[in-house]
Amino acid sequence: MKRNFISIKDAKKVIFKEFTLLDKDLFIKKPGRNETVFIEPIISIGKFGKNDVDAFAKKCLSKGQELLVEIDPKELVDTDFIEIEILTFQKLEDGTYYKIENNFEPNTIKLLEFDFLKKVPLKQDAYDVVVVLPSKVDSESLFISKKTSVIVVGDHFSNRRNKLNELRLGCDLYIKPFDPNIFAEYPEYLVELEEYDKDVFKMINKKHIFLNIFSEEETSYLPPETLKNYNRLIKKAQLVKLPNSCEVKYIIRQGDLDFKISDYENIIEIYNQEGIDLVPLSFSSSKTFNK
Repeated sequence: MKRNFISIKDAKKVIFKEFTLLDKDLFIKKPGRNETVFIEPIISIGKFGKNDVDAFAKKCLSKGQELLVEIDPKELVDTDFIEIEILTFQKLEDGTYYKIENNFEPNTIKLLEFDFLKKVPLKQDAYDVVVVLPSKVDSESLFISKKTSVIVVGDHFSNRRNKLNELRLGCDLYIKPFDPNIFAEYPEYLVELEEYDKDVFKMINKKHIFLNIFSEEETSYLPPETLKNYNRLIKKAQLVKLPNSCEVKYIIRQGDLDFKISDYENIIEIYNQEGIDLVPLSFSSSKTFNK
């Protein structure tokens, strides 16, 4: 459900009535988590009189909130020469809202796999670390945050990344380098997300590496070197459930590969993430790995 609002300041420009704090079309916008907000009716006006609209709006702003008036854009007239901003919000299943940007132009965000730092130890002032999390908008979308509180030094670091992996396909820590030339130099670590609405993303390019699982009898037929790498990787692999499927696979990180991936076509599968779909890739199309 979409709802439209304007600020109380703009409302006084285009709606010719005396507003009071008892009006049913007045609401308070409060910040929520990540990209969402709360939009709530005025429950109590406290010590304010019903006509103290400006003072109440000022108090809201001091608390990081905003007093809004719900409107029907079709009913607004004579606004061509008056500058106002119509705020459109989509209501989510949990009762929160996210803002829809009118005339928003989709754009692509480029990141690097976090394991890139194992290959190229960049200086700490050469990049940001961001975290990709599930968005509340729907079951497929993602959210990018700079609040990397999930980063914990010590033994729990890998566990935190594993927890992110379990939240939604594509969730993890990523590197955002300040030098854009790095993306072309290391395409095997490139990850791309499309921002199709303000702060709402979908994955359009991320390689996933899955380890095929063999029975004890099948492993007896693997060459010694392959078996050695297989046994090492199975200890590092994480079992994940694929979206829109009951299938589970063992996922491995690129940073755990220290051999040419093309030499292990029989134990590894490569997929590209597009939205929440996994598209299988041939080894020839994935030749940038471990070059």
